[in-house]
Amino acid sequence: MLESIAFFLLGLVVGMASGLVPGLHPNLISSVLLLQNIDYGNKAVLIISVYAGNLVFSCVPAIFFGVPDGRSMLSVLPGQRMAKEGRGIEAIKIYTVAILGAAAISTLLAPLAITAYPIAYSALRPYIFQILLLASLAMLIKAKTPVKSSVIFIASGALGIYALGEGRMNEPFLPLFSGFFAMGALLNYKKTRMIGQKDHEIGLGVLKFAALGAGLGWVANVFPAIGSPGQVAALASIFIALESRNYLATVAAVNAGQFVFSLAASAGMDKARNGVALALSQVLDVGGNMQMLLLVFLCGSAISALALFILRKRIAVLASFDFSEFNKLLVVYLAALVFALNGVPGLAVFAVSSVIGWITVREGIERTSMMGALIIPTAMLLA
Repeated sequence: MLESIAFFLLGLVVGMASGLVPGLHPNLISSVLLLQNIDYGNKAVLIISVYAGNLVFSCVPAIFFGVPDGRSMLSVLPGQRMAKEGRGIEAIKIYTVAILGAAAISTLLAPLAITAYPIAYSALRPYIFQILLLASLAMLIKAKTPVKSSVIFIASGALGIYALGEGRMNEPFLPLFSGFFAMGALLNYKKTRMIGQKDHEIGLGVLKFAALGAGLGWVANVFPAIGSPGQVAALASIFIALESRNYLATVAAVNAGQFVFSLAASAGMDKARNGVALALSQVLDVGGNMQMLLLVFLCGSAISALALFILRKRIAVLASFDFSEFNKLLVVYLAALVFALNGVPGLAVFAVSSVIGWITVREGIERTSMMGALIIPTAMLLA
């Protein structure tokens, strides 16, 4: 018991620290942990606690640096906007409360999901292509500049087809979305300082959007070929008009719900929609240990959220820095990380996605248009 607690705490520390470093995704960390000579039960505790800590703390680089990963890519949009308005601390609080709310709701619904997933999967599979097509058309029609948005959507989709090609890269989301979102913002950066960050109250209304995000997290796993929270959040944004704080809460909640329901999908139909869930399935019987796994995730998320809440004002100081010099280092770091993980193909994708991101920001085009990088390859798989 004491040994398991030690691995749990170690995993939280590693997860929280890695969440602050752009590019250190828990999928990568879990693949390393699988190789370690650790008892299977403790290895599972370590993997899931790393994920919980990383999930909570990954909002920091997304909100203050504009650097996302596959999960936090859409939290950049409302998170950075709020930080520029002096509401960065509020963004942190919304993100953490939404994750905790969604984790709790999803945990309660997990047993039902295990039973329902095989039925829903079979019923919806023939219609996924039509759903994606209609949703994409609705997104482009609603855009401020439909023609420009369509060009970005198609260009991003073409790049996504290449990047997500089987076996081409180890971590394709890193060059894609670091270029789209981080480099897009950095290349348009103007030497200014953010205003001071105030600690606003957030209210309990956030929980309503935590429930919405939990439901969308269920969707992220039931649809074949739609395993990314970013895909589901992008599609949901077409139909649900949300202002910054509620959009951030929804995106954060999708992340937590998607992970819990990925465990349910693994248990119910042996289809892990999440890299960490897949790693756990190689360590133990997910269905037979569901209660333990969910308890570790809930406790890990709660402790990580408490730690981030305590540190929120210290972390928000980052918003007052002039990042002109830091941005140069960040560009070098991202390029080096992309090359280390994906080689020359990764650098090529990173360069092209950076250009697309730069044009999108410069022309004032909705950045959700770049989600064509996920939607178009998915639609092609299902056509």
